[in-house]
Amino acid sequence: SQYAHRVHLALDEVKAEYVTHNIDLQAKPAWFLEKINPEGTIPALSYGPKCAPDDPSPEAAAIPESLVILEFLADLFPNGGILPPNDPVARARARLLVAHFESVFTVAFKSAFYEGKSPQLVLDALLEFQARLPKDGFALGAWGMVEMSAAPFLVRTWMLLEHDFG
Repeated sequence: SQYAHRVHLALDEVKAEYVTHNIDLQAKPAWFLEKINPEGTIPALSYGPKCAPDDPSPEAAAIPESLVILEFLADLFPNGGILPPNDPVARARARLLVAHFESVFTVAFKSAFYEGKSPQLVLDALLEFQARLPKDGFALGAWGMVEMSAAPFLVRTWMLLEHDFG
């Protein structure tokens, strides 16, 4: 999942100690739906005392949605490189770029690769997103939330187009 990929990038960036538990999306275990994410989507993070994945502590917080998890990790690790520390304007810019990517690129990605629409939608969305970025380097000068949010989609776009999907 490109969404889980985002979270792995962020967890690794902040050097968080974590345990991964893979979920079969075709046969989600009852404990996952009951204790972690009733929506059944991945990724989801259980934050709290270490326990078995299928038996999280009652004190643990269950946090679904990749971008919410990235924001959560940025709060937990303010100097971890997800969002610029101590610069609310730069943090807002990062969030705006991520929101734009979500509203334009991921919609085009799903249309082209899940719904069979033209891959030109993806290329047009990429050009639109690229126009908001600096000419070179990272979105805000350093690898961070914008790149962590976009990279999993961009890698998959390259792979899918290279193999004639879409």
